[in-house]
Amino acid sequence: MNINYRKALIIENTFIALIILLVGFVRVINSVPAIKNALVMATTHQPERFTELYFENHTSLSINSFEFTVHNLEDREMTYPYEVYVQSSDAKQQQMIDKGEFILKQGDYKTISESFVPGYSFIGQKADVIVNLVNKDQKISFWTTPTNTKTSIPQEQKENLQSTGLYFTSELPLRVLQGQPINFSFGVQNLKYSDHIYPYTVYIEENGRDTQIMQGEAYVKQNSSTTISVSYQLATLIRNAKVYVRLTGENQYIYFQMKGAQ
Repeated sequence: MNINYRKALIIENTFIALIILLVGFVRVINSVPAIKNALVMATTHQPERFTELYFENHTSLSINSFEFTVHNLEDREMTYPYEVYVQSSDAKQQQMIDKGEFILKQGDYKTISESFVPGYSFIGQKADVIVNLVNKDQKISFWTTPTNTKTSIPQEQKENLQSTGLYFTSELPLRVLQGQPINFSFGVQNLKYSDHIYPYTVYIEENGRDTQIMQGEAYVKQNSSTTISVSYQLATLIRNAKVYVRLTGENQYIYFQMKGAQ
């Protein structure tokens, strides 16, 4: 049998060279953590990480009483800051329902119950009830047309109600010139079970900076409402700002968008 030693030598040298390249490649991977991690990620099955957020009893949702659930499937312990609010269909008015924060271990659930009476300005108007997981930018919502059903809410839930109406009562100055006065009014309706004093503040927010316009207190008797007028002279030119009315003791606010006229 004739053996081609030259061909065999070429094959042997090629094999050795491949082994040397492979060893060098492994050393490079092990010496550079980023490459090693990328290779591990590419060749290892990674579990999907996410958070479930959903309403309980979704076929019978009501603004007066509803529940939502958070399920942690992030493969680690998570802190969840959240906020719940109702927003008008044109997004010009918001009323806070609840806000808070909780911690969930991997695989755990948490169900939060909400009981709420909407402000006067939302009664009979189409509105969006929104649950937002703030650090996940993850939201769920449902549309509703609130009615004032205070008397139909179970007695055991009444003590937990945030039952104050906050709403605008006049035409809003959506476009203004420098030096032009801003005039509008807002109403506070007391749906609580006793007379109440409402501290409030009114301010303009533009470019992350707040300018206070007005602050005070409104004494409102049970099942009554009051109207507060606001007048402010613009000292500087604005381009795009929001005007907030906030009830500081109720964690409630409304606002409108205001732009500088050309």
